[in-house]
Amino acid sequence: MRNGLAGHQNIFFTYNIFSILAQTPIMKSSKTTKKPAKATKAPAKKTVKPVVKKAVKAAPVKKAVEVKKAAPVKKAVKVKKAAPVKKVVEAKKALPVKKVLQKVAPKQQTPPQPEITISKSGRKRFTLEYIIRSSPAILFEFVSQPDSLAQWFSDVCDAQDDIFIFGWGADFQRARQVDLIEEESVRYHWEHGNKDEYFSFKVYKSEIANDTVLEITDFADPKEMKEQTFLWDKQVEDLKHAIGA
Repeated sequence: MRNGLAGHQNIFFTYNIFSILAQTPIMKSSKTTKKPAKATKAPAKKTVKPVVKKAVKAAPVKKAVEVKKAAPVKKAVKVKKAAPVKKVVEAKKALPVKKVLQKVAPKQQTPPQPEITISKSGRKRFTLEYIIRSSPAILFEFVSQPDSLAQWFSDVCDAQDDIFIFGWGADFQRARQVDLIEEESVRYHWEHGNKDEYFSFKVYKSEIANDTVLEITDFADPKEMKEQTFLWDKQVEDLKHAIGA
């Protein structure tokens, strides 16, 4: 028993020694020079500087520039080249040509036949002149066209080629239109009258007053001359009324 206790004491003693040795620092020889222990510097704290944000200057506002409308582009007009000016060449006056006169035998002219003043039946030719305020062309139409003749010369007038049919009431007479010269003169022959008798209209301008003149030629018995003249005067008044003269 004692031996057991002694063993446990030794073991306990040995354990205490080892624990003491473990806590005691081992002494080094004096010869070795102790190096001063470097002071461990504490890590320096970095001072964080406050970040100061620079104020950004605002860009200057540009003024709005009014855009002017572009002027319409004019189309280029092609300029035609002017035609070259031709030089005017002065024409030299031609020398007068001398006419060679040849002797020509004079032609024998037939003398004009004289107007019949008295027909074979003894009726006398007479001429009347009237101034009409109208143009020769319009006046001539009223003495040569059937529609116009019916407005003053007769009640009815119709034409078939050169045959004119005149009517006064129930009386109708036929006449042939002959010797027509446009806007100048016209002549009529009664079919059942004497062959050398006629009545005619002639239109012309007077030389002095330049008036339009209507010349009427007809045949009548010498005793009936005044009555026939009065009849033509009345018909010419109807003609002026129809024309508006």
